[in-house]
Parts: sequence; C-alpha cells; structure tokens
Amino acid sequence: APQHIAEIVEAARDHNERHDITGLLLFNGINFLQTLEGEAKIVEHLMDRIAADARHSGVVVIAKETVDERAFDGWSMAYVRL
Repeated sequence: APQHIAEIVEAARDHNERHDITGLLLFNGINFLQTLEGEAKIVEHLMDRIAADARHSGVVVIAKETVDERAFDGWSMAYVRL
C-alpha cells in the first residue's frame, strides 16, 4: 500500500542520514530496485536488516562495488515511483 511505502521511505531517510548512507529507491508498482552507498560494513549491516524484514521478500544483490564518488551524494534516500 502507498502509505506503507511512504513510511518505509521516511524511516530509511532517517536511518540513512544518521549512518551516512545515500541511495535511490525505485518502485514500478510491483518490484523495488535500490542502490545504497556508504561504508561497506554499514551498508552490509543494513542489507542484513532489509533481508530479515518480513515486509521484504526475494532480496537479491545485483552488484557490490567500491566507487570513488557517490552517485547519490546528498540523497539520504531518493524515491521514484515509475
């Protein structure tokens, strides 16, 4: 439901600001695609939390890499509904 998505996005923004995580969340009405940026251990811990959350299923990591610059610097969690 849209209300639940808004709650998740707001909670993500709050959490990510406190932990210096940036990223993007895309939703096409069925599936989500998310990019997370930050210190590796912090992002890995967050991914563990996401995978353990009963609201999520079928969590798949597509890529994991080290980058020189963040693509979403300044965005604690940008959200786009496609």
